[in-house]
Amino acid sequence: SHEADENWLIFSPDGARVVVNAFSPEQSGLFSSAATTATPRKLLLDAPSGAWPVSWAPDGSSILVVTNSPKTGNDIWSLSVTGDPTPKPFQRSDASENWAAFSPDGRWVAFSSTAGSDVPEVYVTRFPPPGQAWRVSADGGTQARWRRDGKELFYLSPDRQLMSAAVTLGNDEVTVNRIEPLFELRFPYGAYHAFDVAKDGQRFLVNTSIASGGARQQALNQADLKTHN
Repeated sequence: SHEADENWLIFSPDGARVVVNAFSPEQSGLFSSAATTATPRKLLLDAPSGAWPVSWAPDGSSILVVTNSPKTGNDIWSLSVTGDPTPKPFQRSDASENWAAFSPDGRWVAFSSTAGSDVPEVYVTRFPPPGQAWRVSADGGTQARWRRDGKELFYLSPDRQLMSAAVTLGNDEVTVNRIEPLFELRFPYGAYHAFDVAKDGQRFLVNTSIASGGARQQALNQADLKTHN
């Protein structure tokens, strides 16, 4: 409950805290607060041009943040929530980097980038520090999500297909074993989270547009994937 405009929130791994962005004439940036009580929130990052928290490390130590600048477009930064709060560039180039997500063990990050073309593709790289990036998607991809055992990535294709990529994470390399489409999504706003996946990778929550009495509205539609293994 605040006069600022908040539109992006992530939970800490233990569910005890949240980080939310806020936009206001007085101060824009990232704030942390308890998830279950109405306590004053703490400023984590002063970001006048905007910042969006996208993923929290499984050990709770840091978060990944997307920013936007006129020179480099979307970039990904890492921000410590337990030590030095100075943000550090994770993926920052002339390309557009977005949709970063920690792997379940915290050793890898999946993200999208236009480094290879005008169409964003899904890549995976080590954390920390960023090094070689392995391309996962075949013909475009964004909004990557990990299965909780780290053996599969789900992402959106340019034609709104939910894709599955089976991956093997080695000590210093990523192997893509299989890519296949699962089903089409009918989400209303592609710039926001369109889906999330259950721990076992068998069920999905999809943000879907439906029609009711001639009026369009948003609803959460649970899609069950019965044959996916």
